Amino acid sequence: MAQIIDWLQTERTIQRGELYLCDLPAERGSVQSKYRPVIILQNNTGNRHSPTTLIAPLTRQNKPLPTHVHLREGIAGLLYDSHVLCEQIRTIDKSCLAKYIGKIDFDTEEFRNIEKSILISLGFK
Repeated sequence: MAQIIDWLQTERTIQRGELYLCDLPAERGSVQSKYRPVIILQNNTGNRHSPTTLIAPLTRQNKPLPTHVHLREGIAGLLYDSHVLCEQIRTIDKSCLAKYIGKIDFDTEEFRNIEKSILISLGFK
């Protein structure tokens, strides 16, 4: 695992829309933690220059909320149907990223739905 993290920190520039397995720090209450998939939300300029990045965690639990976006199994390498929790956006240190899963292209319906759900979560829509 340390070799993967070293590679991520020195060789790989993460990009918006990419999915990673991530070791999310423990939080209190209903905030997602532990080892789980996340999607990178931060813009690529920030990703190139910052030791941190902005993410949203994924879960397999389906709750019909306007801030959750369904991603089908197989999209961007996901092994299970998953849901992006757009109400749980947070900043993490890139060292928490453990393994690249895949990427969701910007021009897909899934990515547009994530953007819409973020706007809803932040009260801009």
